[in-house]
Amino acid sequence: IKLGTVDRFQGTERSVVLVSLVRNNNRGDIGFAKTPARINVAFSRARELLVIVGCKELFTQGAKSAPKATGFYNEVSDVVRRRGLGVSVSDFRIN
Repeated sequence: IKLGTVDRFQGTERSVVLVSLVRNNNRGDIGFAKTPARINVAFSRARELLVIVGCKELFTQGAKSAPKATGFYNEVSDVVRRRGLGVSVSDFRIN
């Protein structure tokens, strides 16, 4: 397991990559994830499996400061939905 920021993975690949986009706020601020180059690095380092964890609503609807990034995240969300690959936290029940 190798942990690091998006910038540390520039120029490298791994079999499995877990991208954490876990942030949620009322300001619509997605931080580093609004930069196209960083999004590209984060989402293109996986050879076999890419897992994206985060607040779908913030990235697809609420990113007020980054409309271009919001469009990209909507496209990714559509691909995931069409392929039936998305999982929502509401799909899990804790007994």
